[in-house]
Amino acid sequence: MPPPAILAFVAVLGLLIGSFLNVCIHRLPRRESIVHPRSRCPGCGALICWYDNVPVLSYVFLRGRCRGCGTHISWIYPAVEVANAAAYVALAVRYGTGFTFVLMAAFASSLIALIIIDARHQILPDLITLPLLALGFASSPWSPEVSLTQALAGAALGAAAPAALLLLWKWSFGIDGMGWGDVKMLAMVGSFLGPARALLTLLSGACLGAVVGVSLMLMRRGTLRTPLPFGVFLGIAAAAALWWGNDVVGWYAVRLKAAWGTGA
Repeated sequence: MPPPAILAFVAVLGLLIGSFLNVCIHRLPRRESIVHPRSRCPGCGALICWYDNVPVLSYVFLRGRCRGCGTHISWIYPAVEVANAAAYVALAVRYGTGFTFVLMAAFASSLIALIIIDARHQILPDLITLPLLALGFASSPWSPEVSLTQALAGAALGAAAPAALLLLWKWSFGIDGMGWGDVKMLAMVGSFLGPARALLTLLSGACLGAVVGVSLMLMRRGTLRTPLPFGVFLGIAAAAALWWGNDVVGWYAVRLKAAWGTGA
């Protein structure tokens, strides 16, 4: 357990990176630069001063509105900042504050950004998935989570399994069950978590998506052809696999070995 002062620093860092994630979430789907110009009010277009751009605190102080024009600012902004800070603290408690923390913090932040972007726009930007895929490969020789072989196998399985499902769904129903962005996202997940947890992410995400889809149909708010942001479900499942995936895979492996041993 890192000292409280270190955890406080990690939390502040998470809030600051979360603020930057909000910039990425807003601008990447619009193909805008994430470094220029400075943040502006979506209502009046006025530049946001630094003291109105302090993570969470400015939102609370201004009651979720622009200081100039009073335009309402979505609660998603502070939620992203808090979620990112909470993820960083949890990762610091689990991994300490060394290399693995930095690596998994980048992975967690990318998942948060992808979940919100896909929920809003149903796209998963290559500018997030492909650089993180490369980072997963490049960091694997020093990662205690996966080896380079596991990273390569995880990315390959992560890409191949959803690609096969995508083509099968298209052939069966004549519609796209997911997009190729989901394929790249799961390849990214596999490069960080390895093949077993990549498969777990796909299965868990599919189950979660099925529950949501069936619920919408039962409420008559959707049909089999209603598009769902599958990246949202994959992102939630990948976060769960990061935290509990090894336990789940180990539990299943023990029981599978026992079943084979008894001839069941």
